[in-house]
Amino acid sequence: MEEKLLCELNGDRFFGVTNDLFVYESKLVVRIKYNPGIFLTVITLGILNFAGRFLSGDKTIYFTDINSVFVKKSGNSGGLLIITIPGINYSGGNSASLYFKKEKKEKAVETANLIDGLISRIKKGTVSNAADELKKYKALLDDGAITAEEFEKEKKKLLG
Repeated sequence: MEEKLLCELNGDRFFGVTNDLFVYESKLVVRIKYNPGIFLTVITLGILNFAGRFLSGDKTIYFTDINSVFVKKSGNSGGLLIITIPGINYSGGNSASLYFKKEKKEKAVETANLIDGLISRIKKGTVSNAADELKKYKALLDDGAITAEEFEKEKKKLLG
């Protein structure tokens, strides 16, 4: 069953990259589009153009995997909606982020608040869900459908 789209935020181009954010009931999808334009392509001598082939595409991030979400405003020019994820340290842009112009500040703040609320709601139910999932993996282990190593890997993911 396809999840319902709750919100969409279209980012603005920043150094040739545009990110669009789609918020669903249990996940985010960040659509990355790389389009440097002639100026950046000439200036970078094609390095960014080559990298852009690997930058473009959709990235799914589940709410259970998100540490935090916040909006960092940048004066009168706009700002960033930043999503911090375990294993990615936020240091001015290394986490998943979406650049927006000042006209979209209010929408970005609303989107961040929606995501934060969904994360809280889902994480509150995580303990019982994790226990149920762990039971399922234990049954698969007992039936020989997965190895002990696979069970331990899933257990570690579920319990943090």
